[in-house]
Amino acid sequence: PAASNSGAPEAAVRVHAVGLNFRDLLVVLGMYPGAEHEPPGGDCAGVVVEAAGALEQGTRVFGLAPGCLGTLVRCSPETLVEMPPQLSYEHAASMPTVFMTAHMAFADAAKVCQGERVLVHAAAGGVGLASLQVLRQLGAHAVATAGGPPKRSLL
Repeated sequence: PAASNSGAPEAAVRVHAVGLNFRDLLVVLGMYPGAEHEPPGGDCAGVVVEAAGALEQGTRVFGLAPGCLGTLVRCSPETLVEMPPQLSYEHAASMPTVFMTAHMAFADAAKVCQGERVLVHAAAGGVGLASLQVLRQLGAHAVATAGGPPKRSLL
């Protein structure tokens, strides 16, 4: 396996789908502080073409891969997981950042417990929808807000 500048092994992934986030827009526009020289793209799904860590060549994966807005990306195998067989590349690429944000906020930082009520604003957005699923998994009761009728009907 190839190694990063730090010497850690990196997997090479043939990118099949990329999930764009608002952060990517801000990076491209030069409006994200400290990221002036970062390439866009963070969430992706694809196939391992060069194995590293526990990831074998040919494995369908998704996760975080900075600079993945292209056809091939190298990243830490620690930021990727194997895709469930029923998941499409497009659906998988839409999940890493929003679900990690929701999980870290509710399970790790707030330590939400079963039966607690949690207010989720803008629940029809990516992080909001992921938050509703994470809260359900934790056994919490989500109270959600959303903009207009179309967004409320989504919930």
